[in-house]
Amino acid sequence: PERRDDFGRVRLLHHPRERFRQLWDEVQELLAANASGTARRLKQKHPSLLVGKVFDGEGREMTPSHATKSRRRYRYYVTRPNLLDGTRAWRVSAHDLEQLVCLNIASRLTEGRLIFELTGATNPNPEQLQSASKEADLAAATLSSGHASAKAELLAALVRRVRMHEDRIEVELDASI
Repeated sequence: PERRDDFGRVRLLHHPRERFRQLWDEVQELLAANASGTARRLKQKHPSLLVGKVFDGEGREMTPSHATKSRRRYRYYVTRPNLLDGTRAWRVSAHDLEQLVCLNIASRLTEGRLIFELTGATNPNPEQLQSASKEADLAAATLSSGHASAKAELLAALVRRVRMHEDRIEVELDASI
């Protein structure tokens, strides 16, 4: 249905549900535009590089957290509070864990066995091995001394899971690399 306003313009009359739906869509677009997603997280000075990939010794997911003392920010990975079930939470320095994981993967990338696997061929030719070796060296250099966003991108592609134990850390790489 339509109606003319005081100036003679035609105005369509919408059903309240249609107006609600339009308002709902506009609000959802605004929320999505203002959300703090991966892009915003990676622009931080010290982003959490292993989000969703760290698990404590009991198999519970750990999430990034931080504490501030004297204007200095200390980052941690802590066991998710909703998974505690009366047991103690694990807490580990994010910087130390991320550094250990990066160095672990960087050293594994320079191993011949992993480079052979990166080629994806059963009998790689010398050119394929050389190309894979160069890619592995570049990735290892990025993990050792690259920018946080580049490290985050590599870790997202390479790491499947990081398992914490009382005496060691296990880094499980994604089988599809």
